[in-house]
Amino acid sequence: MTNEGFAGSREAEEWFREELRKRRYQRIEETTFREYVKGGRYAYPKIYKCDNRDAYMLTFWRSRDDMLWDSSCVTDEFRALDQRLKLTLSIFGRGMVQMTQCKESTLLHLLELEANGFTSFMVTVYSNGSIYWSRVREFYEFATRYGTYQEVFKNAELAVGLPYRVPTGWMIPWEARSIRSAAPSI
Repeated sequence: MTNEGFAGSREAEEWFREELRKRRYQRIEETTFREYVKGGRYAYPKIYKCDNRDAYMLTFWRSRDDMLWDSSCVTDEFRALDQRLKLTLSIFGRGMVQMTQCKESTLLHLLELEANGFTSFMVTVYSNGSIYWSRVREFYEFATRYGTYQEVFKNAELAVGLPYRVPTGWMIPWEARSIRSAAPSI
């Protein structure tokens, strides 16, 4: 966790590039993805591929506010998902109410990198300076094991970017231990 926090995603990206340089990576290749969020807005997560065959996906969140719905506003088709998300938060969230999410298309790209010999990591940065990480494979396995991914959309056009979610509290705080050490367990 940084003491100052981040004013925006560019500042978080600069911090992250510096963190990678501190790890003595010689070459870092950046790829930006465009993901539909909602209301005609897009997010632009970045994937950093390093010369040691590590790949990091960096996402920046302006707010640590609860990303879940008020249960009274949840329609019948999303009620089961809402209950699963809230249950996993209560069990694995370590008191945090935030979920980290990754769109299916980006998640599949990261898993494909793993199939090609990379070790992929998910890094979540909040504007207040708190930072969490997990291995992508374990992020995916958590979401599929506990059903914390969205299977249906009211608008079929949006189905290309189904979100997979895990409780942020399940992830490892950035400075808790080395990112190359043991990954979080389920």
